[in-house]
Amino acid sequence: MVPVDFGAAPLVALGAAVVFDVPDRLVAGVAFGISALGTIVLRWLVRYRDRRELLTTPDVSRERARRLGGAAMWTGALLCLPLAGVLLGASESEIAVAALGVTAVAGLLIALAYR
Repeated sequence: MVPVDFGAAPLVALGAAVVFDVPDRLVAGVAFGISALGTIVLRWLVRYRDRRELLTTPDVSRERARRLGGAAMWTGALLCLPLAGVLLGASESEIAVAALGVTAVAGLLIALAYR
């Protein structure tokens, strides 16, 4: 079986959205939704299925991997805040503030989990 790299798929999708003049709110909603779901699923694998090789830190202990997985799952859940702002019609500045807040809290959670 040949390995497939989907690394360029988001860029191709974004290019297609520009070409087909997709509304900005739809693009933002899909981006936040995929980011939230992807973060939760991947880190669930780390936390509950012991898939430590998915982490960028080499030779991480099982306990630290569980903490990092839990912090990343919280990050994915927090990404639902700006997603809700997009879906409920919040202003661009409110969505930006929510996204920056999620970034700050996620950084703190991951730093605490890494200790």
